[in-house]
Amino acid sequence: MTSIIRRATSELDLSEARSRWTRLGASYVHRYSAAGPEAWDLPRDPNWTLRLIAEHVAGITWYAEQVGVLRFGESASIR
Repeated sequence: MTSIIRRATSELDLSEARSRWTRLGASYVHRYSAAGPEAWDLPRDPNWTLRLIAEHVAGITWYAEQVGVLRFGESASIR
């Protein structure tokens, strides 16, 4: 019974993580598309430019390194 609960929880957690990361990625795509390429390097003092934000979040790998390869069902995985 414990393994069934653990498996169900893991699959629910993975489903939630996949959904959140998909929505987050889509929000970046939509915001950057709406801003247009000419806005990527415009100064936004004291805030970062859009390019610096994109480079920063693209380099964040800690979460992925902590969870490793996530499996959902028998075939799919998220890296």
